[in-house]
Amino acid sequence: MSRYLFCLALFNLAVATGSVLAVGPAQAAEKGWILEQNKMSVRSKLYISAIGIKCGPDPFDASYVSKGPDWKLYIYNPKKRIYFGQSLESFGATEKVLTGSLSTMRHAGEYFKGKETTIAGLAAVQYRKFRGGEWNQVYIAKDIVLSPRLNKVASYILGTPPGVHDTNRIMLRREIIDSNGFRLTILNTTSARRSELPSSTFEPPPGYRLAEGLEQVVSR
Repeated sequence: MSRYLFCLALFNLAVATGSVLAVGPAQAAEKGWILEQNKMSVRSKLYISAIGIKCGPDPFDASYVSKGPDWKLYIYNPKKRIYFGQSLESFGATEKVLTGSLSTMRHAGEYFKGKETTIAGLAAVQYRKFRGGEWNQVYIAKDIVLSPRLNKVASYILGTPPGVHDTNRIMLRREIIDSNGFRLTILNTTSARRSELPSSTFEPPPGYRLAEGLEQVVSR
């Protein structure tokens, strides 16, 4: 299993321009963002504010939710009505077991800052690298800054690669272009809007059965 497909399975901002989304006291509602995205042609929604993040579904029918201050990550499957939750660090250990060295191979090398553009009405900055005969291109929101912990959770869910992850911005698009010019779009943001997001947005859904492990949630 390649790094980007696994990240899709572990398959995303109340902010003033240039400010940081930091976790504050629990509130009934927090100004945030709702992004509509395509993940490998599957339509998905990302809800994000200073207090939490929710995303789904992904190509494996899984959705994800996490909330400060502990940022425990819950992955749940609405079709199976099961869920699995643990710390982000534990999910990292699980990924290492499942992907072996493929993760390192896929992301080895440095991303370089490229052009600026607009995606879904948001200013975006391109980061790209060339390796193994293909271009890897990532676009991040230029003016939306995440707190460090929220950034880690969002990057893990969306599969933001190392080097780009360190910018503390949300990823809006990711694509791979091979030597023949074929473009594989892994993630693309199609719309973005500000919205009041209640704290309950970032709670795991009630009435779901605890799964025996992550594989049970994301497997078909």
